[in-house]
Amino acid sequence: MKRARVLLGMVLLTVVLSLVIVSGNLKTATAQTAGSKFCSVVVSGNWRDTTWVPSGWNAGDCRNFRIAVGAETYQLGCIFSSGGVSFGASNGGTPRLNCGW
Repeated sequence: MKRARVLLGMVLLTVVLSLVIVSGNLKTATAQTAGSKFCSVVVSGNWRDTTWVPSGWNAGDCRNFRIAVGAETYQLGCIFSSGGVSFGASNGGTPRLNCGW
């Protein structure tokens, strides 16, 4: 009987620890996807201007910003509280680690 209780306790402890690990991974994944958007416009070999943008911006808004400032290309990007940064391909590519573009 005592052995069965010890075994049951070990199983429960394993389950609880597994849930804690999964919960931590989900929080990390959520933090990654909750990054901040930016739009980066470029004149190759000359200058780059990167600005934070509202969450409601889409690729067309970034393209319009590029046109307004006379840049050649633009990139969509995300920055995360973990320190990660992700850029999309030139002219509207979605960043690999996407924050809502």
